[in-house]
Amino acid sequence: MKQEEIFERLSEIFRDVLDNEHLVLQADTTSTDVDGWDSVNHINLIVAIEEAFRIQFSSSELEKMFDVRSLITAIEEKCATSR
Repeated sequence: MKQEEIFERLSEIFRDVLDNEHLVLQADTTSTDVDGWDSVNHINLIVAIEEAFRIQFSSSELEKMFDVRSLITAIEEKCATSR
């Protein structure tokens, strides 16, 4: 799966979980940039991402995710290894 495809799906997930259809993500977007992206919704986002992409992150992988770009990279790596 290409990064562009991941980014589009990720954007949809964020809009759905955060209930904001107008949310526009950028690669460098962090939780401090988005209203509602708090610790509870971060967990909800991770669960939704894992379900959507049929992957599972370890605790150590989650610690490395600090912006949308790092999420995309982690998803891309997980999808590549799950083939």
